[in-house]
Amino acid sequence: MEIDDLKYSVEHLWIRLDDDNRATIGVTEEAFPSQMEIKNISLPNEGDEIIKDEVFGRLKTSRPGGFRLYAPISGEVTEVNDEALDAPDVLIEDPYDEGWLVRVEFSNPSEIEDLMTRDEYEDFLDEDALDDEPDDLDDDEDDEDDEF
Repeated sequence: MEIDDLKYSVEHLWIRLDDDNRATIGVTEEAFPSQMEIKNISLPNEGDEIIKDEVFGRLKTSRPGGFRLYAPISGEVTEVNDEALDAPDVLIEDPYDEGWLVRVEFSNPSEIEDLMTRDEYEDFLDEDALDDEPDDLDDDEDDEDDEF
């Protein structure tokens, strides 16, 4: 997959625009500090609605807390990557091909305009001076029972 053709969110998600208002969503390689392991993934079910800028999933990692996934676009989940649920490290090992999270039929095409190109995302990373952890990692263990 050509990563220059993807769209990107400030929450370190990539979005591939497919045919007929459909998109595939995954996590960028820049979201994961080196030596991080993903222990568990919580994602919505097929048929669930996700809403732009709201939490639609969570990654449990080898670091304290977890990584909340904020929807970059709104729509209905049409497919969940079962392979990633069974072997979460695929998100790190192959983030742009086998490591996708969900496929959605997006409901508001104008939301795509809010996403960044690869060049804009790289500029964002430079400006943001990404630390060892993405901004949306949290140390709140109270979310253990989040359901998506």
